[in-house]
Amino acid sequence: MKESIQNLIKEMCLAYYDQKLVFGDKDAEKELLDESLMNKLDDYSFAQNKGDADEVEKVRYYWAYNMPCAVLVNKDTPSFWVDHLKPIYELLYKDILINVRTALASGFKEIINILPIDKMETDEEKEYFITVLNHFLKDNDETISQKVLPTLCTLVSKFPDDKKHELLDSLIKQKIEAIKSLKNRRDSMVLILE
Repeated sequence: MKESIQNLIKEMCLAYYDQKLVFGDKDAEKELLDESLMNKLDDYSFAQNKGDADEVEKVRYYWAYNMPCAVLVNKDTPSFWVDHLKPIYELLYKDILINVRTALASGFKEIINILPIDKMETDEEKEYFITVLNHFLKDNDETISQKVLPTLCTLVSKFPDDKKHELLDSLIKQKIEAIKSLKNRRDSMVLILE
């Protein structure tokens, strides 16, 4: 019973995080977005006009917003992150829309707590999260940076001891240098120290 429910959840996540929603079907040019999950989303209030650019933006926002949930329900399948969610995460954390980046930054804490980063096999897999954190910390929108600041120590704690000191030094020094150029230095420094 538990296995069938997990398989159903996995299938739902695969349907929900279908890149055809944003990019269309690369294999069959005749199949456009109307063959993808957009048909299923028509029942919801946020999907009103097919083919509208706002729809694609909303899909990307909801992907970002629901990413921690997708990671959580598929945490027993480590390959699901690598094979299905990570490619979408890669697109979303660099997205041009502030609301997409903000939603993803807000869920960053949950994602690093759910995924077994300390047990990942390669350093490249672990370093990916440092790259994402650095990207968020350097974001032009200060609210995005503020959302991930509290996760800095949590993420670093998932690395071996010899790497922790190096990461803390580089990440904190980098953020302090960035804060010096901000108008509101005191509030930002307090956030880092918290």
